[in-house]
Amino acid sequence: MRDLPFLVLSLSCLASLPAQPRPSEPAAAANALEASVDAAVELAEWGAQHGFTAEAGALIRRVQRVQPGHHSASLLRKIAEAACDEDDDTAQILRRRHAVEHATGLAGLRAALTRALAARTADEGTESLVAVATLDPELPGIGDKLRRTGFELLGGYGPVAAAVLQAARADLSELGGAVASALDLSAVRAQWPDAFGVRTAHFAIFANVDLSLVLEIARHIEAVHAVWEKLAAEAGLQVTAPGKLLEVRIFDARTTFDALIDDRVLRVACARETDTVGVYSFRARLACSYLAGDGAADRRRLIENIGHETVHQMFHLRVRGRVALPVETIAFSWIEEAVCLYSETLDVGAGTALGARCDDDLARGVACAQTDHDPLARVRRVCSGLFLDAGDYGCAALLASCLMEAPDQAWRAAFLGALRGDLDQAESGQRLLRSLGDETAFRAHLEGHAQAVGKRCK
Repeated sequence: MRDLPFLVLSLSCLASLPAQPRPSEPAAAANALEASVDAAVELAEWGAQHGFTAEAGALIRRVQRVQPGHHSASLLRKIAEAACDEDDDTAQILRRRHAVEHATGLAGLRAALTRALAARTADEGTESLVAVATLDPELPGIGDKLRRTGFELLGGYGPVAAAVLQAARADLSELGGAVASALDLSAVRAQWPDAFGVRTAHFAIFANVDLSLVLEIARHIEAVHAVWEKLAAEAGLQVTAPGKLLEVRIFDARTTFDALIDDRVLRVACARETDTVGVYSFRARLACSYLAGDGAADRRRLIENIGHETVHQMFHLRVRGRVALPVETIAFSWIEEAVCLYSETLDVGAGTALGARCDDDLARGVACAQTDHDPLARVRRVCSGLFLDAGDYGCAALLASCLMEAPDQAWRAAFLGALRGDLDQAESGQRLLRSLGDETAFRAHLEGHAQAVGKRCK
C-alpha cells in the first residue's frame, strides 16, 4: 500500500482543538461505509500497479454496484489495459513480492467494513449490510448476517435476496442444472473474483451480471442447443458427447471482457482496438460475450451473441473429429458462420423454430439484397469464405434463412449437404451454388425471400 503520513499530536494540541459535535448514528454509519469505499478504491489502485489486476478490477466493479457512477469507474479501463499488457511471469513475480502488502491492505479494508457494520442502526434496514457484503462477500461472518435478513451470497457476486435465489434454483432445475458450488467456482474465481456460476444440462455459465439475465441466457442457449442437435441430425453430422459441460462466460462490461480474456489463450487482440462483441476460443474452448449497456436492446444483443458463439462451440466440440484437430489448423468455415448467424433468429418465447425473429444481421442481409445491383455476387463472395463487411455477415444469415426456409426442400437439403460435406473448405460453397440449379430461379427466390423477411423485420 502507499505509505500514509502519520500525524502526531501532543496532548496540549489535542486539548486546544475546538470541540466537534458528535455525528448522529445514521451519519456515522454513512461515514463508515464511505470510508470502506475509499479503502476499496485505494487497494484497487495499488493492486493494479503491483500484479493484482484481477482483484483490483473486481473491487472497482463492486464499488460501482454499491455506488453507481462512482468516480472510480475510470480506473476500469486502466486496469483492463494493464491486464492486457502485463506479462504472466512478471505479474507472478510482482504478486509474490507484494503478497504481504496486499494481505495487509485487504485486512485494512475488512477492518473498515467491520466498522461500517458496527455503525449500522436498528432502523436502517439491510441497505448498508448488503453494501458491505457486496464490497467483500468473504468478510468473516457476513453470510450468517445476510441469512438472518433474507439474503444469501451468490459466489463472488455478493448478496441476492433469498427468495430470488430460491426461484432461480427452481428455474435451473427445470433446465437440468443448479447454482454452481464454491468448488465449481474455485478455479474461475482465482482469475475472476466477482464471478458466480450456474449450470444447466449442457452448459456451465460463469458471469458477473444480474442473475435474471443469466437465467434468460441459460434458457436461450439450452434452446439453441436443442435446435442445433436437430439440425445436426438432419444434416447427418456425426455428433459425439463433449465429455463435460460447455463453458460460457458472460462479462458485465467491455472493460471486464478486455481485462479477463487472455489474447494468448483466446487468440484475439485485447479488443481495445476492435469491435469484438463475443468470441469462441478453439484453444480455451470458451464461448464469451459481454453486456454493452443497460438497455433492453443491449440484453437482447448479448443473448443473441452468446447463442451464436455457443453454436461455434458445438461445431467444434461435438462434431466427431474436429476437437482432435490441431488448434492452428481450425478456422470458421463460411457455412458454419452462416448457421451461427441464422441461430440468432431463434425466439425462445415463440417456440424453438429458427427464423422466428429478425435480428440485426438478417436485417442487414435483407437491406443488401434489396440494394445490391447483383445480390448473387455477394452470395458468391460469402460462399467462397470472404466476409469483408457487416453486409457480408448479413448476406450469410439471409442465405441460410433463404435455403433453410425454402419451399423447395431440395434447396434445404443442398444447404445441409454442404454443411455435412465439408466444414473446413470454401469449395463447398461453390458446389452448393451449382447444386441449386437454375440461377434465375434462385435469384428470384432470394429476392422474394428478402422481401418477405423485410416485412417481418419492420
